[in-house]
Amino acid sequence: DAWRAARVVKAEGEQTRLELDDGSSLQMATAEAQKLDLCGVSMNLDMENLVDLDAFSEGSILHHVRKRYYQDKIYTYVGSILVAVNPFQRIDIYGSSVVKHYKNSVNSSEPPAPHVYALSADAYDHMVSGQGNQSVLISGESGAGKTETAKKVLNYLMEVAGSPGSGKKTIADQIMESNPVLESFGNAKTLRNDNSSRFGKWMEVNFNSRNKISGCRIVNYLLEKSRVTQQTPMERNYHVFYMLLAGADPALRSKLHLASPDEFAFLNKSGCTMVKSWDDEEEWAAMNEAFKTLQFSKEEVEDIYSILAAILHLGNVEFEAPDGNTDASKVSNDSAVKSLAKVSAILKVKAGDVEASMVQKLSQMKGRASVIAVKLTVAAAMSMRDALAKALYGRMFDWLVVRVNDTLNSASDNDSRHVGVLDIFGFEVFAHNSFEQLCINYANEKLQWHFNDFIFNEEMKMYKSEGVPCESMTFKDNQECLAMIEATGRNNGEGVGLLKLIDEQNNLGTSGTDAKFAAAANQNHGKDSKTPNAYFEKNKTNPAMFSVGHFAGPVEYDIAGFVEKNADSTSESLEGMARTSEIKLVQKLFERPPTEGPSATGPRGTPRGGDKGRKTANKAKTIGSQFQNQLTSLMTSLKSTMPHFIRCVKANHEKVPHKFDGKLCLDQLKYAGLFEAIRIRKAGYSYRIPHDGFARRFAITGNNQLLKLYIHKKMKPMDVCRRILENATEQGVIARKNWEVGKSRVFLKGASDKADMEEFRESKCHDMASKIASVLRMFMVRKKVFKEKFERKAREAKIRMQNEKNGAAAIICQTAFRGHFIRKRSRDLKLIVQLKISMRSQDEEKIKDAIVAFEGRRISSMAENVLYEAKKFLMEMKERQKILYDIKVALETEQLGDLQDLVERAEMLGMGNETAVVDAFLMVSRIQEKRNVHRKLLDFLEDDSQHSESIQELVDSARDLGIAERFLTKVEVAYKEVAPKLQVRQMLRSGVEEVNYNKIKEGLEQAEIMTKQMSEEYDQGLRSKAYKDFCIVEKAAARRVMKMLLLEADLTKRSMDDLMLDLKTDDDDEEEGIIISEEGSRLTTEKVKLCESIANAETPILKEDAREELMRECGSRREFDETVRSYKWGKIFASWKYDSDNPAKQPDEDESFFGLHPADAYERSIVNQNAIIVQLGGGRTEEEKKQDDEREVDLRRGLKPTQKSSASLMQTPTKKRYYGAGDTLVVPTRKTEKQIRKEKLDMGMGGSRNVTGYEMRSSSRVGMSGDMKKMLKSRQRVMKKKMG
Repeated sequence: DAWRAARVVKAEGEQTRLELDDGSSLQMATAEAQKLDLCGVSMNLDMENLVDLDAFSEGSILHHVRKRYYQDKIYTYVGSILVAVNPFQRIDIYGSSVVKHYKNSVNSSEPPAPHVYALSADAYDHMVSGQGNQSVLISGESGAGKTETAKKVLNYLMEVAGSPGSGKKTIADQIMESNPVLESFGNAKTLRNDNSSRFGKWMEVNFNSRNKISGCRIVNYLLEKSRVTQQTPMERNYHVFYMLLAGADPALRSKLHLASPDEFAFLNKSGCTMVKSWDDEEEWAAMNEAFKTLQFSKEEVEDIYSILAAILHLGNVEFEAPDGNTDASKVSNDSAVKSLAKVSAILKVKAGDVEASMVQKLSQMKGRASVIAVKLTVAAAMSMRDALAKALYGRMFDWLVVRVNDTLNSASDNDSRHVGVLDIFGFEVFAHNSFEQLCINYANEKLQWHFNDFIFNEEMKMYKSEGVPCESMTFKDNQECLAMIEATGRNNGEGVGLLKLIDEQNNLGTSGTDAKFAAAANQNHGKDSKTPNAYFEKNKTNPAMFSVGHFAGPVEYDIAGFVEKNADSTSESLEGMARTSEIKLVQKLFERPPTEGPSATGPRGTPRGGDKGRKTANKAKTIGSQFQNQLTSLMTSLKSTMPHFIRCVKANHEKVPHKFDGKLCLDQLKYAGLFEAIRIRKAGYSYRIPHDGFARRFAITGNNQLLKLYIHKKMKPMDVCRRILENATEQGVIARKNWEVGKSRVFLKGASDKADMEEFRESKCHDMASKIASVLRMFMVRKKVFKEKFERKAREAKIRMQNEKNGAAAIICQTAFRGHFIRKRSRDLKLIVQLKISMRSQDEEKIKDAIVAFEGRRISSMAENVLYEAKKFLMEMKERQKILYDIKVALETEQLGDLQDLVERAEMLGMGNETAVVDAFLMVSRIQEKRNVHRKLLDFLEDDSQHSESIQELVDSARDLGIAERFLTKVEVAYKEVAPKLQVRQMLRSGVEEVNYNKIKEGLEQAEIMTKQMSEEYDQGLRSKAYKDFCIVEKAAARRVMKMLLLEADLTKRSMDDLMLDLKTDDDDEEEGIIISEEGSRLTTEKVKLCESIANAETPILKEDAREELMRECGSRREFDETVRSYKWGKIFASWKYDSDNPAKQPDEDESFFGLHPADAYERSIVNQNAIIVQLGGGRTEEEKKQDDEREVDLRRGLKPTQKSSASLMQTPTKKRYYGAGDTLVVPTRKTEKQIRKEKLDMGMGGSRNVTGYEMRSSSRVGMSGDMKKMLKSRQRVMKKKMG
């Protein structure tokens, strides 16, 4: 950016640190910082008119324009100048409603916001109010929005002054419709703008006596004709060529031999034929509609299209040297010949005449009257072709403007007032500047002179209206620069102007050159000339370059082509050929001016002297002279109007919204001459501050009396300002010549004066702040002391008063509360008693009434609890009633599921004593029992092995429960069939449980007989598999017990008869068909109870007592050991009794003792006898298998493992060792020899024995008595007798 707003953060020594408006920091030298302009207090305000800035500079203006642009406020005033920044987007700030708003706000007390409508309204109002003709001058570079701004001005005038239409187009409509026509022919796409105006335009909108639009006159300036034949890369020719090719209908395309733009040389060389923002077909339709509105005839429109097509085809005509003759030329090839034929056909001219006019020119020999044809080179022929194309287009454009004026001025009064709108090219500076830029910048210099003169006069008017002396104020204008360009050289001390010097070179004919012009310019305006001009500077290194110091900055021009571009002459041979065209418009474009009569012509209508004579006869007809005359006429018109200035600014080159290029915009503001207004203003008093603002800010610099007078408005602000400045002058802060007090504002000469006043104010503020601080501190101390004293007394008084009030109030409150409490409590107690009585009597209606009495009033917590209990009791009563009713219904329907749920709910509510509940409970129990018994009987009928032991009890229960007798008879029949089997199974079970060898043997014999019988029935299909497997578990257990008894007999070297001697014999206990013997039972019921007492004892003392009782029951140590072993065998093998979870557990397939050898199983049953239960089964580890094998070998050799001491039976186990899955062996704690002998002595057993080995000592002490031997032999005889 060129300028940025900044704030001084720190200034120490030679460096100053600044903070920019975007938050970034900048370090710079203090000396450089002091040279910068002050921003002023208005920097952070939203200023609509920048003339009100207290600091007027380039940077401040650029800052406010940028800030408003980013707020989508594209218009800003600088005095009476309107700055319009192109937003490159649509902004909703236009339309009929906005026009009406600005029309009504013209004479309002508040100035309207900056807007093009506001400026237009001001111009129109001045004209209507009789202040003469008005003009709106719009300038800016290409792409800044000049054309659009001019349309907005015209749009406002059409809205407020257009005559209402009556179904046909009005003059206002025709004026607006002239824009599409002129834009199509005069606008083109450039690098900077897609719709750039390539000509200047002055429009005088005329108004009648009723202030309504009556007509319009348009004047065009300096059309860029060179664009017709060549364009800069990525630019386009004039829009109308592309519109013709895109929008023409098939008939017109065929007639004019039209094709695509890529096929025409005048269009395809720039590389750009399409523009996104310009729709050629749509604009073609708008242009044709505008032709109709402007009353163009059909013939005129067709002639225009013919000329455009002829120009396009001319571009495709190429030339070459015939037969190597470089001094001559001809049409080069067939394509060029065809294009030439199309030109001839479209223009309706002979093809030979068209070619002849371009390849030769007519010349008259010196001293002769005859005219000869001189052949032209290829380059000259190409120039003639381009000259014809430019002449056709340029003259057609001039005719088009005249033709539009004929329509727009048809009803205009000669003495009508007008508002002029000037849309002209802005100041141009390129890398390469030529004759066109000189003319454009010359026009801008003229307009700037007019602008400066207007601004200076405005300043003088303002100073005079404020009463400020201004006689000594002057400013340096650009009159000297204008004289260098346009002077005629007739005045003394004045050189010949640049335009005049170029015309002189054109008057010399072919001898005039660009180099001679450069020499003449330096001779007239250079430093070494007689009339040097400070605005002219010759390039020291390149004589073909010179520089002009324009108001916006120096511009360097290249003189190449100046003379040729200024000539604007067309060969007489081309004009003569054009006059032979049968198209009326072409004839009109090339008709001779009235000054060229027959006397001035030679043979065949050519001027005497040929083309040379033509140039001599029209010396003044050059581009420069024509443009100078047009500008003179324009300035005459402008001087007769009151000007209004609009400076259009292009925000950025990329044409994108919300991007502000500060450097670019600053240059445009300079080129627009805006900062000339700053220079003019700084020539006087640059800082202007309203009286009230100045007094409010600087009144503190005066004495206290002055400040009081201002604050209380007892002195006018103007007098306050004068007193302030006089006081500052007396103290040497500001010189008297550097300030004035006007009628409405204070004027300061420069930034330094403003800074001095600010510094003076700062020092005064510091002094006053010190005084205020001291007074404030004193006041705060006094306030604190008095406040504490007052607050203390107030607190004491308040406490006394409050205590008195509290005492009296407490008595009153207590009295009222006690009475209220007693009354309320008595009412609550009555209700509570009533409610409890009702609950006790279970009177539902009274309970409800009591509850209602409590509602709607405040009650005590006790009453709340009683009320809650009552509501709960009421709900329970309802629920009890419902349950009783449901039970009654369920009893009638005998719904077991409902009865069960209802009985459970009734028990939860404490209704178990209710008759209905008891009946329901009994019925549920009876039904459940009946179903259970019935289910068991059905199971027995399906499988007589189930519930067979309790069939008789089940049948008795079934009769009591009312089960059908027929069903029970069937069960009894089935039971009679299975009774023998049950008796055999019971015999086996009791034999195993009692370890009774006789019962086991007898049961096995009978079981085998029944099994054989049932197997035959199973094979015949009469029985199920359950009968085939009859007593399989019991038989397996019986065989194992028998094996254990036989093994014991073998190990103890005793026969079975010896083992049974001590058992009683009862030969009379027999039943029919089956022998049941009670002899030989090792385990009686009493012994089993004692063994279980030992196993379940919780303390060593209890265990010792149970052991001694079992010892007494047995009578001997041997019987004691046999009893313990038998108890273990019953625990192991009687699975139906001790394994209730799996009573039908199948035996091992190999009839082994659960994976153990029988000898090993016996050993495990007699070792560690303090553990009653030893679990057998499962696999063994390798070490265990090895140990078992060794023991089996020892047994086969006759070695017997030593029995453990019976004393160890009562020891407490401390450790377990596992023999695989499910195998557990309880290992006792090792005892010393002394402990073992003591235990034996306690039991009456003498001697010693090895408790750790496997040897067994025979001793008479452990032998059987004589009575025991007799009893054993008796039982053996009984067993032999029973076994046959």
